[in-house]
Amino acid sequence: MPKANETEYLVTLPGGGRLRGDAAASYLRMRADGMPAGGVDVFYRSLAKQAELYRLYLAGKGNLAAKPSRHAPHVRGMAMDLSTGGKGPYKPSEAHKWLTKGGNGKLQPQPGEKLRAHAYGWRRTVPSERWHFGYSRAGDTERAADLRARLLMLGFEMVEDFQREQGLKIDGEDGPATWQALLAMTGMGGAAAMPPAALKFRFGHSGLGDLAGGAPGPGAWLSTQLDCSVYALTGVSESVRNAIRDALGGQDRWKVYPIGTTTVLWNADKWLHSGRADVTFAHAEPAGAVRAQLTSRSNGRSLDVIAVQARAADGFATPGHAAAGQQGDLTMALDTLRRAKVPTILAGDVGAAAPSMLTERGFTRASAEVAGQAGRQVWLSQGIAMRTATPFEDPAVLAAWRLHLTLSRPKGTADQRAIRGVSDGDRALGGVGCGRCRLIDSLRGACWGGFGQADAMPPPW
Repeated sequence: MPKANETEYLVTLPGGGRLRGDAAASYLRMRADGMPAGGVDVFYRSLAKQAELYRLYLAGKGNLAAKPSRHAPHVRGMAMDLSTGGKGPYKPSEAHKWLTKGGNGKLQPQPGEKLRAHAYGWRRTVPSERWHFGYSRAGDTERAADLRARLLMLGFEMVEDFQREQGLKIDGEDGPATWQALLAMTGMGGAAAMPPAALKFRFGHSGLGDLAGGAPGPGAWLSTQLDCSVYALTGVSESVRNAIRDALGGQDRWKVYPIGTTTVLWNADKWLHSGRADVTFAHAEPAGAVRAQLTSRSNGRSLDVIAVQARAADGFATPGHAAAGQQGDLTMALDTLRRAKVPTILAGDVGAAAPSMLTERGFTRASAEVAGQAGRQVWLSQGIAMRTATPFEDPAVLAAWRLHLTLSRPKGTADQRAIRGVSDGDRALGGVGCGRCRLIDSLRGACWGGFGQADAMPPPW
């Protein structure tokens, strides 16, 4: 008898049994959507076991059994037999009842029957067996959403990118090898909670200065020179902010949290906002700072962006008073806006005395000093790594940088997010986890319990 690589692409399911990667993912989706645990007599069956059953059948000592073949559905891990009482009185498992809703599970497969199992790619494919279900990936209408959610959780937009990183055949198809790898990385509990992948993005900072009122306009300059998804800007009035947003792609797409002429600006196609806070220094607006709490739409990673405009040095009686005053401004901003253990970008005109204080607070400087603008700086907390920092020298701009940053994958469990699935506790109780939640619903707070907001969250402008 020819040998087959029977165990290739097989995945061990919670509670035992094995299925091929794509079929296993479908089974886990059904469990997450309410199919009771247990009640399955056979998943994968080895070629040797099939041969034994066939010999017993030929000898008149066993039930009808198919001739052993490496292409048989059970041998490929593409079928399951549910508990129904066999050919005797109908005593179905709860799982069989769930799968056959919409039809009559007591009967053998009927022409034109429409069972709940069909949406997941499972059909009764043996005319004489009411208990046998075979899987077809092409018929699985639930597959695409689960695939998308798992890829996003790992930080991938395309199947090809995931396949390339995993050393799989790069064909763009979510075949059994791809699903086996996805399940290995996202868990067997239906897309179990795990830390999202590291997030790469571009951040820009600028004090716009004379550019705010000139040509070609600040929006065009930011788009062509910096081209980032999130900015900390100073020196921009409300009218200039709106003009920038219009130039970048529209005010529905580009959102802002401002205080005075200082603002955090972000692309809402890429970032969700989950809260803000601000502070004015010594009642001297436009001096102040604002914090925006942002969450990536692509993989759920979160960070804070704090834009700062300290009081101008020429507003103090002496340089010594200016240094002390600006240091007090920064202290107020950090004490009011900095959230412990949240990855944070702090940028703006923070004052020349800022480096020692920010270093003591655990920040790392990401921008080099600019002659004549020593107070204009960009700083990063732990959890954010800088890949490159590009300064821009323009006579109309009060210093500007484009930073290529990486928001690191979290090491602990506090930032883990469940897409959908069955938890270990649920398995022990035979229950079902968070059901039909999808990643984007979770990003909106449906399953994440909000974002731990300490502040009321007004809508962005």
